[in-house]
Amino acid sequence: MSAFKSVVAGAGVLLAASDILQEITGGATFSDRVVKPTYLAGSAFGLIGAFMLALALLTLQARRAERTGRTSRTSRAVTIAAGFGVMLLFAVNWSTTFLDPAAAKVAPGFINNTPPAILVAGYFSSVAIFGLSWVAYSVVMLRSGAFAKLPVILTLVAALASAVPFVPFAMTAFGIGLIWLGLSSARIPEQRPVPSPVRTPDLAI
Repeated sequence: MSAFKSVVAGAGVLLAASDILQEITGGATFSDRVVKPTYLAGSAFGLIGAFMLALALLTLQARRAERTGRTSRTSRAVTIAAGFGVMLLFAVNWSTTFLDPAAAKVAPGFINNTPPAILVAGYFSSVAIFGLSWVAYSVVMLRSGAFAKLPVILTLVAALASAVPFVPFAMTAFGIGLIWLGLSSARIPEQRPVPSPVRTPDLAI
């Protein structure tokens, strides 16, 4: 398996597994839920998956540039935004891996009740920026023509769903899109022939 397939598909596997484990974990309260083994395993998978997603983004960008032979300012800006979104996703997963379980043991009311407004705003804005930035990057991938369309479309739709908090299994669908994208064959965009200018012969005077 090539590095492209292993990195992109690996990120998808970890993110999908993380979401599934966290979604299926029950609990009377949130503090009960975050200390259960399945939730802790899902959080750890999500943390590693976010790191792998950063590597996948670099791999996707390199593959797109290799296949198309060009990059625009817009695509570079969107790639940077997607990287920023991955950074925020990593921060959210770090919180669920370390902060939430610790708070559940020493101050369960802190996470069971509505947290301070700044934390609520930080969480909602983080997931929204991540989702929307990957919607934009999926559009860039679609327009490049360097990747199979169906997995990119699934990634786009799932990224849009993940921008809205508490949509069940949105990250699972996002991970499946990455797995499909990593395992699918890359496409080579068709090069449109550029008509050569017609030169009019000089008439002798």
